[in-house]
Amino acid sequence: MLYDFFKMLVYFFLLQCKSFQLSYIPNFFPYCYNETLCHTECGCIGKLDCFLLEMNENTRQSILFFHNKIRNEKYIPNFQPSGMVLLQYDDQLEEISKCWASTCQNDYSSCFKTPKFDDTSQSIFQISLGNDSPNINLWWQAMDTLLHQIFRLPMEIVSSIPSGKHTNKVYNYAQVMSDRTMYVGCSWSIFYGWLNFVCSYGPRGPRQDEIVYKVGKLCTSCLEGYDCDNGSAFQNLCRPVPDILQFGQQSLLSDSSTVEKNKKVIDPHTEKAVVLDPDVEDDNIEHNGMLIGVMVCLSILSLVSAIGIVIIYTHGHRCR
Repeated sequence: MLYDFFKMLVYFFLLQCKSFQLSYIPNFFPYCYNETLCHTECGCIGKLDCFLLEMNENTRQSILFFHNKIRNEKYIPNFQPSGMVLLQYDDQLEEISKCWASTCQNDYSSCFKTPKFDDTSQSIFQISLGNDSPNINLWWQAMDTLLHQIFRLPMEIVSSIPSGKHTNKVYNYAQVMSDRTMYVGCSWSIFYGWLNFVCSYGPRGPRQDEIVYKVGKLCTSCLEGYDCDNGSAFQNLCRPVPDILQFGQQSLLSDSSTVEKNKKVIDPHTEKAVVLDPDVEDDNIEHNGMLIGVMVCLSILSLVSAIGIVIIYTHGHRCR
């Protein structure tokens, strides 16, 4: 009887420690839809050896820079976007990206939302690390490879995401290049030598058979209150007019001096890759969460061990 109870405690201990390792719950609610499928997906319970990597300010700015650089330059030749918006970074989109990245799934979910966005979309890349250490420039390399593949496809993909074997390739490109998305937030995780990048977008990007972006002369279809700044680093992207008036050629969102400064960190063609920095103060929240999980697991283990010793001693005493 006591032995069976001890086995139950050990099983409970393993479940608790597993949950601390695998689950990531966003810091706001609700963050997913109340649907049968979404109940499972939004639990964010993933693989045993899937670990979230730290997000710091350098990583966030690198991701934002890469996205805007692609949106500014990497449109389909002869199919220019007429109203592409300069993306801004959103912490709540990062939270739902962490939730999904903690599962290490190479698949999309349409279940997530934030207080600001009722509908979001995702881009997902899984990259084999090989001998490399985790670094954000691997996302750029994966995206650059994807762009070369995309440019070999029929140009009409910008007017409608196709079905079939090219859907996933075009889908990732479409989320990055959508002229309806205005915010991005990302996360990353590692699983048996695979690096998993998840970015969430709000408002959501296009789905199958929907347009990726409107084609026309650059900057001719900016949203009301938006315009392009020819003196900025991302001159083909629309941004709020007050930013242009207030900051001129050094807009808050794309300050050329900031871009030049960040090149030392984020430009894959000129500098070394950005590597994980676990010592940044901004990352203490995740470290603290992991520390609490470890402490609870150790406490449960101590309790189980103590009970086990009592059971063994009692059983041995009876045998005499």
